Amino acid sequence: MIETTVALFAAHVIADFVLQVRWIIDNKHRPGPFLAHVAIVAVTSAFLLGAWSGAALAAVAIVTVSHAVIDRVKLGYSKKPWVREHPRGTLVLFLSDQALHVLAIVLTAWYVREAWNQSWWTTVPEPWQTGFLTLLCLVTGFILATRAGGFVIGMFMEGFVRSRSDSSGDESSESGEPESDQGLVNGGKWIGLLERALIFVLIMAQEFQAIGFLIAAKSILRFQYSKERSHSETVIIGTLASFAWAIVVSWGTFELIELLNSATATDKAG
Repeated sequence: MIETTVALFAAHVIADFVLQVRWIIDNKHRPGPFLAHVAIVAVTSAFLLGAWSGAALAAVAIVTVSHAVIDRVKLGYSKKPWVREHPRGTLVLFLSDQALHVLAIVLTAWYVREAWNQSWWTTVPEPWQTGFLTLLCLVTGFILATRAGGFVIGMFMEGFVRSRSDSSGDESSESGEPESDQGLVNGGKWIGLLERALIFVLIMAQEFQAIGFLIAAKSILRFQYSKERSHSETVIIGTLASFAWAIVVSWGTFELIELLNSATATDKAG
C-alpha cells in the first residue's frame, strides 16, 4: 500500500506543480486545457506506478477520475463570493483541494492494495525498486517544499496585503513584500525558493545546526532594510512561514523515506 501511495502521490505532485503549465492554469475552465491536465495526470500516474496489470490500471483510472472531479468542483467554488472576498479564501480552497487529492490517493492505494505488486516495477531487482521509490520521495518532497511552497506562502501573505490595503489590485510576493517596494524583479520569490531548497537539502542531510544559521542570517539581512513597522512585520511573517513550510515538508519527506525503508526491511525479513 505504501509503495502505491508514494507512486500515485508523486504523479499528482509532478502533474500539478511541474507539468501544469501556465496555459493550462489560465484556461482550465475550458474543456481542452482541462482535459489536457487530466490526461497528464493519467499518463504520469500510469508511468510512475508502472501500470500494466488490471489492478494497477484500475488504480490509475480511479485516481484520474477523482482528480478530474475534485478539480471541476474547485473551479466551481473559485467563483464563489466568499473565495473572492475573504483575504485567504484562495488559500483555503487550494489547501482543501490538495487535501481531497491526497485522501483520494490514500483511499485508492488502500482499496487496490495489489497495484504496486502487479506493476511493471516489480520485474526489476528489489534494490532498484527501493531506490526508485526513494527517488520519488525526494523529488516529490523537493517540489512541495520549493514550488508548491511558493504558491502556499504567496496566498498566505496576500491575505495580509489585502486586509491592509482593502484593494483587490494589490498583490504580494511569497515573501510578503508589496509590489511598490523596490528590489529585483521576483527577488522575493527567488529568495523564498532558494531558502526552502537549502532547508530541504539540510534536513535530508540531518544538518539542523546549519538551518539555525540560515534563519539567523536571513533575518538579519532582511530586517535591516525594513524601516516601516508594517513592512518589517510582513517580512518576519513571510520568512517564518516560508521556513516553517519547508521544515515540515522536508521532515515529512525524511520520515516517509524511513517508513518506506522499514517496510522494505520487514518484507525481506518476512
